[in-house]
Amino acid sequence: MRLLLVFAALVAVVAGVAAVIASSGSSSGVRVPDVPAAAPRAGTPPLPPRGALVLAQGHGDLAVALAARRAGSRLRLTGTLVAGDGTGLTGMRVHFVVAGRRLPAATTCGAGCYASSTRMSTPVRRVGIALSGRGRAPSSVSFTLPAHWPVSAAPLLRGAEREFRRLRSVVYRERLSSGPKVTSTSVWRKEAPDRLSYRTTAGNQGIVIGRRRWDLVVGGGWKRSLQNPPLVMPSPPWGAGAYDVNLLGAGRLGGREVVRFSMFEPTTPAWYTVTLDRSTLRTLIVSMTAAAHFMQDRYVAFNAPRQIRPPVAS
Repeated sequence: MRLLLVFAALVAVVAGVAAVIASSGSSSGVRVPDVPAAAPRAGTPPLPPRGALVLAQGHGDLAVALAARRAGSRLRLTGTLVAGDGTGLTGMRVHFVVAGRRLPAATTCGAGCYASSTRMSTPVRRVGIALSGRGRAPSSVSFTLPAHWPVSAAPLLRGAEREFRRLRSVVYRERLSSGPKVTSTSVWRKEAPDRLSYRTTAGNQGIVIGRRRWDLVVGGGWKRSLQNPPLVMPSPPWGAGAYDVNLLGAGRLGGREVVRFSMFEPTTPAWYTVTLDRSTLRTLIVSMTAAAHFMQDRYVAFNAPRQIRPPVAS
């Protein structure tokens, strides 16, 4: 009974958000087109299957992703291993671990793609991917699945994108890594209609205003160049054409009621997990996993007064 109540609450969250979106409309009146993914180059992993729950995380220098699908009483699993250069890591021995049970070795389904399936007798909440081979030490990655899935979170995605376009400004703190030993942190500011700035903890900076941009590298002065085309700000940090958008759950964050969803975006390509303020649909946390790009953005301010101006030395 408790699980049924939780599931009903989560479905109510999505239904309520969909009603808010339908009544609000777009503040810009501009429809953002879906952009097809670029033609894959040799060695590029196949895209995740549509209709799956998708999750991903950085694992050493690899991006490791899971796609889980239900097919009747069977659970179909696809694991994707992406190296730092964007190619799929082939020749690995991959075993899925479902509810503590290690499945037979997965079969290959393309570059860096490994697939398996098993019969489900009870709901599955945890799936592990055990990796070995290619001279790498054996390791494993664990993913927690929501209590009930799939539940589409497409209304949440559309609402988050609309909210970005009606904001005057956003500020977020970013942690970016390409592996266990390479991490940078920075503060980003985006202001309508076409201004952006960032500053890293190492001292590097950048400013964009319309068609002008300035970049400052530690040890050098400001360098001016053209920005073409001009940026449209504030804008969502993910690209167009995302699919497999699934609700992960609801909870509280810093006193706010929040909802979380995951998705795959093929234009980068990248896997995302997004946390939204339930009442405003403002984005609070974005986690992105892509080739050599493990990122988390935490949004700390909305609609602050304008601060982005040309550098004094320009």
